[in-house]
Order: sequence, then structure tokens, then C-alpha cells
Amino acid sequence: MKKFFLPFLLFLTQFGWAQTKIIVSDTQWLHQKRYASGRWSAYSYLLKSTGNGKAACFTLQGKTMLESSVSRNHGHHSVTFWHHPNGVVSKAEISQAPDAGIQWYRTTITFNEQGEKTGEDHRSHEDLERIMLIDPPFERPSTTVKVPQETAQPCAVIYSNILAVENFTQFPIKVQFAARKQIKTIRIEPGKIAYIDTLIQAQFFQNPVKEGILHIQFTKHRKSGECVALPAEETKLNPSTTVYTVPVLQKRKKISPVSPSFRTTAPSPSR
Repeated sequence: MKKFFLPFLLFLTQFGWAQTKIIVSDTQWLHQKRYASGRWSAYSYLLKSTGNGKAACFTLQGKTMLESSVSRNHGHHSVTFWHHPNGVVSKAEISQAPDAGIQWYRTTITFNEQGEKTGEDHRSHEDLERIMLIDPPFERPSTTVKVPQETAQPCAVIYSNILAVENFTQFPIKVQFAARKQIKTIRIEPGKIAYIDTLIQAQFFQNPVKEGILHIQFTKHRKSGECVALPAEETKLNPSTTVYTVPVLQKRKKISPVSPSFRTTAPSPSR
């Protein structure tokens, strides 16, 4: 009996080890962050075999702050984390685009350094202001599309590309961004910065300005000059999120001096 039991036990041990190895190799980590103590601060992962996964974040004491599902089936459902200097999650953005259509939903939740929720914002495609642009004074993006060669590629990684505009002028500006069949219009006060939109891209980062049309102007006509947008500056927040900030400056008009030929002198009285 003992001779039969020992090989059977070895078989079960090797089988369990093989099963564990398969589970580990099946996991694709999208985000990992631990505290100095070794406890989890936040994580996000997908199972390659199912396309589904989970995202969660925790306080320093191990209390759950947020749990959400992650998926790439029938569209996408992703979670992006930002962190305070002490490691606690400062912001979590939950993004959904069911069936890869024009519908999208985004929830942004903010936390303080103790892990307490301080705010929650919900947005969707239904909240956007619909505007028809006639003869916009900017160039349309090129319609030429390069067809990539078919090569073996690993599972796509989701990247968040955030477009922001910072107003360095002395007057309020109006920003219009048209991309993926949607138009956003935002007013930005002097000295302020605003997040315009977040575009989801697979495999690589992409400047959102190249994905659509960005038009910026003063809210009112200014005789002193016009606003000028500089190339976007890239800031990588984490391995899967990059912010592209467009600085807006004020270009002053040059006032030409009065030509001497236009100066007149009063005629001297005749004697």
C-alpha cells in the first residue's frame, strides 16, 4: 500500500506545481505598486486566456479603497492609477468603451494621502456639447493611412494619452478638440491648465493632437494680438499614461510708426 501511495503523492505534487506555473504565466500585469512594507498599494492585471482581469487599490493599513474589473472583450474596460508621494493612490480613472463603438464612459475618483475618497466625477459621450464647424481655420489631418505589415504581435497593452492645454495669456481662451466623431469645447482662464480629452491607444503612445483637430482662440476678439499654440510637451505619469500639454502664448501685433508723409503742419497765416 505504501509503495502505491508514494508515487501517487509525487504525481499530485508535480501536477499542482504545473498548474500553478500555468496560472502565473497567464497573468499580464498592467500596473503594480507596493508600499515600503511590502503590502499592495495598487495593481491591475489581465488573464491572457480570458481577456478579463481585476484592478484594486488599498490604504497603508490594507483597507480596500477601490475594486474594479478589467477587460478587453467587446471593447475595453480599464483602470489607471496615480499615486501620492507616500504611495497611496491619489486618483483612479475607470474608462469603458463597450463594443468599441462611439459610446464611452469615464469615472474619475480622487483620494487624499490617507486613502479617503475626496471626489468623484462621471462623464460620458452624452455630456459633450455638439458643435458644427463650418470652414474651420486649421488644416485637416492627412487621410493617408499606412498599412502595417502582418507580424506576430503580443497581446495589446492599453495606453492612456491625455491632452491638456495651459493658458499663458492674459485673457480667457476657447479650446475646441474634434476627434473620433466627437467635439469638445472648453473655456480656460488665464494662468490655468485644463484636461481636454483622453484617447485610448494600443501598443504605443500617440499625441492626441495627431488623432484629431485642435483649434484655440480668444473668447473675444483682441486688437492687441492673437493666441498661438506651441508643440505639445510630453509628461509620462506612469508606464501606461502620458500627458501631452499644449502651451498657449499671446502673440502681440506690431504697431507701425506713422509715416512722415502723413504728418501735417498748420499753414502759417498770410501777412
